[in-house]
Amino acid sequence: MTGSQEGHEETPDREPARFPGRAAVLQRVVPPYRAAAFNELASRCEGGLVLLAGMPRSDENMALADDDESHVDRVELTNRYLSVRGGWFCWQANLRRELARHRPDVLIAEANPRCVSTPLAVNWMRRRGLPVLGWGLGTDAGTGPAGRIQAGIRRRFVRQFDAMIAYSTAGAHQYVQAGVAADQVTVAVNSSVSGASLMEKGEAKGGDRLRVVFVGRLEDRKRIDVLIRACAEASSTATSSPHLLIVGSGSARDGLEALASTVYPSTTFTGPLYGEELSDALKAADLMVLPGTGGLAVQEGMAHGLAVAVGDGDGTQHDLVGAENGWHVRPGDQAQLANVLTSAMENIPRVREMGRLSSTLVARRFNLETMVDGIVQAACSAAQRSVSK
Repeated sequence: MTGSQEGHEETPDREPARFPGRAAVLQRVVPPYRAAAFNELASRCEGGLVLLAGMPRSDENMALADDDESHVDRVELTNRYLSVRGGWFCWQANLRRELARHRPDVLIAEANPRCVSTPLAVNWMRRRGLPVLGWGLGTDAGTGPAGRIQAGIRRRFVRQFDAMIAYSTAGAHQYVQAGVAADQVTVAVNSSVSGASLMEKGEAKGGDRLRVVFVGRLEDRKRIDVLIRACAEASSTATSSPHLLIVGSGSARDGLEALASTVYPSTTFTGPLYGEELSDALKAADLMVLPGTGGLAVQEGMAHGLAVAVGDGDGTQHDLVGAENGWHVRPGDQAQLANVLTSAMENIPRVREMGRLSSTLVARRFNLETMVDGIVQAACSAAQRSVSK
């Protein structure tokens, strides 16, 4: 495996990696958090970047990135969805036509088996001797029979690519286990935070009460109920209690508000926050807790100088979070999370020092610039291998 994200050692300053040709990125859709990364990637491609993506399903209620990236050539694909037994598949009808029109030197495709037209793009590129890289979080799909079946489908899907770009070290290991050669797997830790915009030392935080924040969709899989109950449990054995701020919206909000009003009234629900409002909320906190599934919110918290306690995620939590800046908690383990909160309340200055280290890690290593470095390096390597064949 390649990539410089293993461990937390500082990486030296160097010139950003560049791709000498024209690249294309294939996505089902383009969410807002990807816009900055694609703009950065476009600035590193000497022949420009074509972004191929379509619209979400009508029932997704998904925000999309604005079409204002100065370096990116945006092309809208025609996404057609087929529902099958509660699931769905996506066929991008005009994909081959757009590839023929834009003729990229390398294609970086979202490694999503639900996008059933992707193999057509792979074959189109391969007939022309051009490389295709998959980009994704790994092949793990949870436990149980359904999870094992999905993991098997993902393993077969990734074998069609010339190389893989993994969101995390854990995802990279899964790709190797799926049969991808280790020297054709690159770790580019998933990020939406610009390191160039961060000060390595966060603002000094004050107060003698621990301030805990959750950011994300309010859904059962996020296990916010466990966080509320853990705050109550920790407070029952301590001389103080944390203030809990829950940021986000979703189907579970009414039930969570009812639970909090009974179990832990020191909980504030803000609804969704964006931009400066979200930034202000994070700057005011000490500890971000994501007790269930979670992804890029971890980096948002770290970038704002927070210690973090994380459960399941996209795999990046194992790269981002160590004993020096946070805790790993078992999803659904209320007692363990209560112990973490108790430890944090007993030594708030240490928690704030952990948060300062979090900010430094994002500024130096785990940011969208280093993620794009990994993507460009993988594209360059794949292009060189295709030329030498």
